[in-house]
Amino acid sequence: MEFKELIEARRSVRKYVAAELTKAEVEAIVTEALEAPSWKNREPTRYHVILDAALKECLRTQAMPEGNAAKCVNAAALVAVTFKKGLSGFTLQSDGTNTPDNELGDMWGAYDAGLASAYFMLAARNRGWDSLVIGIRDAAKAVEVLGLPADETLTAIIVLGKGDQSMPKPPRKPAADVATVR
Repeated sequence: MEFKELIEARRSVRKYVAAELTKAEVEAIVTEALEAPSWKNREPTRYHVILDAALKECLRTQAMPEGNAAKCVNAAALVAVTFKKGLSGFTLQSDGTNTPDNELGDMWGAYDAGLASAYFMLAARNRGWDSLVIGIRDAAKAVEVLGLPADETLTAIIVLGKGDQSMPKPPRKPAADVATVR
């Protein structure tokens, strides 16, 4: 698929039909997503991919509000996207401490995770998988349910599956409304 077609084909899908995603397909998607840029090529983003039906159900029902939980029914996978703290936006000093390179500090980790998530969803779409980013969730409960490492920050949960709906292209603002060219 041409890039323009790919970015136009990726939509936030909120209803899925049952489909199975294999570990090999997940690894291929992650491998492609690893091409995303990151602060000093530190690659802080981590993907915790849940294929297990019982664990998906636990995450869906215990860590998401009802509306978002409903959007995950029949998902082939739920992907908890995190970043390792203290990698992006920091310089390791000779004494072993990390100091922020600017006022954003660990916010660069969230930025890198966002870029990586976009690459992940585009790679998935290119392989025929639909997706949805879940930002409204109980992060503490998701961390507990998944046993995520303490040195990682959860940024989002990505739903992967085969869409059970056709998503029309939403209107977009003209470039002149969002870009200042000087």
